[in-house]
Amino acid sequence: MFRLSRSLWVPFLLNCIKVIVSTLGGIFTGSLALIADGLDSFGNVISSFFTAFFVKKAIEPPDEEHPYGHVRFEALSAIITFSYMLSMLIILVHTFIERWISGKLFSISEGAPVFALISLTSNIMALWFYKRSGHSGLAVKTEELHIVSDIFEGSAVFVGVLLASMFSPIWDLIAMCIVIFFMGWASVKSFIEIKNSVTDVSPGSDYIRMVNHIVNSVEGVKEVHKIRARKIGEKIFLDLHVLVDPSMSVKRAHDIADEVLRRIKLELPGTEDVVVHIEPYYEGSGWYLILV
Repeated sequence: MFRLSRSLWVPFLLNCIKVIVSTLGGIFTGSLALIADGLDSFGNVISSFFTAFFVKKAIEPPDEEHPYGHVRFEALSAIITFSYMLSMLIILVHTFIERWISGKLFSISEGAPVFALISLTSNIMALWFYKRSGHSGLAVKTEELHIVSDIFEGSAVFVGVLLASMFSPIWDLIAMCIVIFFMGWASVKSFIEIKNSVTDVSPGSDYIRMVNHIVNSVEGVKEVHKIRARKIGEKIFLDLHVLVDPSMSVKRAHDIADEVLRRIKLELPGTEDVVVHIEPYYEGSGWYLILV
């Protein structure tokens, strides 16, 4: 994880450049769309920084203070970013409504498109660098999609400030509205991720069915029930009850539990922890229950 973040530091730096260019460009040229774009990009910088910090913390092994591990630390990054984005959204929406109702539209400097173009170019370069890095992990793919979204947003800002500088400042407000939409969409996604992370959401019925199939394929297993799984971030925590022959030795039952654990972790990547409870099986009295 550390090696990955080191090898992809240039896109992070390019995002920092975009924040400076967009924000200062908006202040100097009077473009609200550029300022909004800069504030949105600053949210990305905050997200990248805290994600790198908390993800590193989240992969630390359990300790005395956190016996179940540190996986939930990842949610702290999303909470911090969401809080920032929500605050900026409130400010930008208030500014947009105020300007729209009052009709106080200020002329946009002819230099605004230049700042917007530099900002857009930094996003394109960041995407190119990600592609050239050769990494194909989930984090990199997610960030690539994020940058593609930023490119669409930056393109709208460029067109908006270009039209605003040539024709009417109303185009700058329209471009600002598009930025607000992208920020709102990202905030909703972030809120959903936070909700799923802190409410122990189930990974879904398909995952439960696969667990059931894997466990029943292990030699010595008579039945499996009380399957429960919860998802925290990208990790899944699972516990289940395995029924075995009541005359079986403790060692043999323990070996079966180890095999169940091994097979699940092998065939279902992302399963962080598996708790296997052994129970005696009696013919005709077994029962089957899956909790999703």
